Amino acid sequence: MEMGAIFNKVERENATTRKFVMGGIDVYKVGENIFQGASLETATASAKVSSQSGSTINVYRVGGTFQIGVPIVGEKSEVSNNLISVDDQVIATSAFSDNEEFETDGDNVLDFSEIDPWSEGDL
Repeated sequence: MEMGAIFNKVERENATTRKFVMGGIDVYKVGENIFQGASLETATASAKVSSQSGSTINVYRVGGTFQIGVPIVGEKSEVSNNLISVDDQVIATSAFSDNEEFETDGDNVLDFSEIDPWSEGDL
C-alpha cells in the first residue's frame, strides 16, 4: 500500500465530522466526493464519504452548507438521495472524546437571548 493510500485510509477512518441521514439506501463509494448542485465543480456543498450504514453516511472534508431536502450526488457512484438530516456533533472518534457533551453543556452556559446586559433595560 502506498504512503498516500495509507494516509487517506487513516484520515477517512478518523476524520468523520458529520453524519447525514439520507432519504434512500443507495450505496455511495467510500472515499468518493459527494455534492449538492449540478456538478462537483459548481457545487454549493461537498464532502467525502467516510462510511455508510443503511441510509446513514458519515462524511469528512465538508465544504459549503448542505441543505435539507436537496439531493446529494455521488461523483463516482452517481447515486442521488435526498438529505433528510445532518448531525454536526459527530466529531468524537474515540471512546474518550467528550465533544458532544461539551457542546451540549456549553449551549446551557451561554445566554443567546437578545437582552443587552449592559443597557440596564433602557434600550
